[in-house]
Amino acid sequence: MPPRAFRVLPYGRPLTLYSPPMSVRRKTILVVDAGEEAREALAAPLRREYRVLRAAAGGPAAEILMKEEVDLLITDVDLPDMSGAELLQLSRVNFPLTEVILTSARADVDQAVDAIKLGAFHFLARPVSPDALRTIVAHAEAHADRNRRLLRLEDQVGDQAPREFI
Repeated sequence: MPPRAFRVLPYGRPLTLYSPPMSVRRKTILVVDAGEEAREALAAPLRREYRVLRAAAGGPAAEILMKEEVDLLITDVDLPDMSGAELLQLSRVNFPLTEVILTSARADVDQAVDAIKLGAFHFLARPVSPDALRTIVAHAEAHADRNRRLLRLEDQVGDQAPREFI
C-alpha cells in the first residue's frame, strides 16, 4: 500500500506518512500462568505491540479462547486445574490456527520434547529476557500468518472449477 500524503510542506513537496489500513487489528496474545508475577513478566514486554489477555488457570483460559480471537497462547506447564499440555491439546483441537508456546520455571528437556511433539511452537524456560520473548513471539506470529495464508490459497484452489485441458 503506498503511503498517503497528509499535508504539503511549505516548499511544495508532500509529507508522506505510512498509515496502516483500518481493517488491520492488533494480534491478541493470551498469557496463562498461576503466578501473577510470572504472568506480568510475560505480558509486560508484549503490550506495546499486541493486545495481551491474561488468565490464572486453564479453565478461564479456555473460556477466553472461546470468546476472543486469540492468535498466540503462552501458557505455563503447571496450572492449578489442568496441565499446560492439556491446554495445548485443547487449543490444537478447537483452535488450530492459534500458536502455542509452553513455559516452565524448570528447564526439563523431556517436557520440552513432549510439548513440541504435541504441537507447541516453542518451549521457554523462565526467566526469559524480554528481547528473546519478543523474538520468539514474532516468529510464532509469522508462522501463524503463513499457515493462514496457506489455508486461504488452498481454499482458492479448491474453489476453482476443474478445467478441461485440450
